[in-house]
Amino acid sequence: MADYNTFMDKSVGQKSADPHARQKLKINEEYKDLKDMKHLYVWGDPGSGKSLMVDMFYETLCIG
Repeated sequence: MADYNTFMDKSVGQKSADPHARQKLKINEEYKDLKDMKHLYVWGDPGSGKSLMVDMFYETLCIG
């Protein structure tokens, strides 16, 4: 089972605490039922895949 509270920090060659783990936990607790979610804010470092996620979501929409 994966430990989502840590990540492999290549700069030191060992696992380190995930700096976003507390925020992830807060979001998961706040939005247990996705029907309550009204918006989504995607954040992250450059090159972390934000645009890729939005592009993939857009491709799933049935518009037209």
